[in-house]
Amino acid sequence: MTKSTLLKCVTRREFYTCYDIPESNYRMFCSILPLQGFMVAIAIFTLFILASWL
Repeated sequence: MTKSTLLKCVTRREFYTCYDIPESNYRMFCSILPLQGFMVAIAIFTLFILASWL
């Protein structure tokens, strides 16, 4: 599964209704989606500091 396919699955409402996942989960994942890039940047920066320290 490619990154764009995964992103389409996460952001499509039909994906959640097909598997009987509550709409609150859909809203939660869509609201967290913009913050994921920031969280990944923090994790990569932390790994960079750890690698340079070793």
